[in-house]
Amino acid sequence: MIKSVLKNKDNIKFIGRTSFCENGAFVYYSAAGIEFNAKINGILAVRLQATRIDPSKSGGIYFKVFLNDKFHKKIHITNELETEFVLANDLCGEYNVKLIRETEFVYGSVLVSEIIFKGSFLEKPQDKELYIEFIGDSITCGYGLLYNGQKTITGNRPSISSATMGYAYKTAKSLNADYSLISQSGISAYVGYVREYNMKEIYPYICKRYSEE
Repeated sequence: MIKSVLKNKDNIKFIGRTSFCENGAFVYYSAAGIEFNAKINGILAVRLQATRIDPSKSGGIYFKVFLNDKFHKKIHITNELETEFVLANDLCGEYNVKLIRETEFVYGSVLVSEIIFKGSFLEKPQDKELYIEFIGDSITCGYGLLYNGQKTITGNRPSISSATMGYAYKTAKSLNADYSLISQSGISAYVGYVREYNMKEIYPYICKRYSEE
């Protein structure tokens, strides 16, 4: 039932910016995640572990689960313990499964190590003809889209943010495109804003580089 992410890389589509280590795949940026097709009988679960998380300040990290392109549930990571999350119960049949990160990367990294289900992987989801990379700040991250008057607007940003409700995710979906988001709240393109660094230090393609000659 336990499917190692690394051993099944050929069956899993990695969405957005992802890196790998000996234990699995790191999901960093907003709207990043994994997608796969599988024949499943019973429970579907995933094993996740967060790092650099401080739930007392940020409220944790959120993911959305989609089954056959329909929203199924939201999961909430609140500590750095390796934890098994049940994504769905009583499944029977063939499913397209997506696990998409809602929370921007400054609130912690998430390692996806194992997918747990009774059944087998089916053909890997195909790449789209179009690929878009979005570069931006809080608007691209989906900050504030779930705000409805909570007093924790500054202290608990993840609870009021939704990358899958943001313009970047919706644009890619409307155009049937693969995508990645390189975004962080408060970051500027070239000069300082509220961060001590700017986008050119993270993403090297925002401006032309001139030689000293």
